[in-house]
Amino acid sequence: MNRVLAIARNTFREAVRDRVLYLVAAFGLVVLGSGKLVGWVSVGEDVKIVRDVGLAALSFFGALVAIFVGTGLVQRELGGRTIYTILARPVARWEFILGKYLGLLATTLIVAAAMGCVFLIYLAAVTSLAPGEPVGGGAPPAALGLAVWQSLFLTGCELVVVTALAVFFSAVSTPILSAVFTFLTYVAGQFASSVELLAEMTSRAPGGGSALGRVLLQVVYRLMPNLDLMNIRSSAVHGLAVPSAQVAWTALYAFAYAACVLAVACAAFERRNLP
Repeated sequence: MNRVLAIARNTFREAVRDRVLYLVAAFGLVVLGSGKLVGWVSVGEDVKIVRDVGLAALSFFGALVAIFVGTGLVQRELGGRTIYTILARPVARWEFILGKYLGLLATTLIVAAAMGCVFLIYLAAVTSLAPGEPVGGGAPPAALGLAVWQSLFLTGCELVVVTALAVFFSAVSTPILSAVFTFLTYVAGQFASSVELLAEMTSRAPGGGSALGRVLLQVVYRLMPNLDLMNIRSSAVHGLAVPSAQVAWTALYAFAYAACVLAVACAAFERRNLP
């Protein structure tokens, strides 16, 4: 474990020196601030729109940090030939991948936490200027209600999965393809429930639909990350907390999926022929 943590620390130091990291963080903060501007267009809905835009920006820009920083992690080590120095020591390949993942995850979550703090402070300030806005069906206004905290927590769980995907694609492909594959998987995961619905509609079609099509849709649905489960922004916007059991099961799913992806990444990297 000491070897894994040492690799994670070095990965974190490299990531915080990456200019892309600060660029994405700056764009994220700009989008958070734009929530108020959009709110002015919709009179009386500014607090809700700030919540919606802010939470969506946290998810999107947190994912971009994982994608742009993470997809070049392994290739950077291969290009600089430093991976041979690392693996020449008593370091297994799976320890290398796990250390890279933990370092990237720490970077991603810290950036997301920083943007989250700005978002919460900004949301509290905006809410204080709109004391008459009903939240949760007439309840008193609450900038930092339980629903917002639940959404932030599940956004963190989403980043756990996206970071694992970035490390996986980085371990098996080139940086450009890794970024493309990770981003497409992230976008597809946001619509996972639509894939399931499409599979059900296919099965109910006249004649039962195409059996091959149903099977393919089911396979895609089972393999792709169901990031839609972690999107409870609609509830957070209206101040409606979801059941704690649902949050717990969703978090368990996120960590289990990330663990499976990392296991596959470690196995693939073990079999990869290093140049």
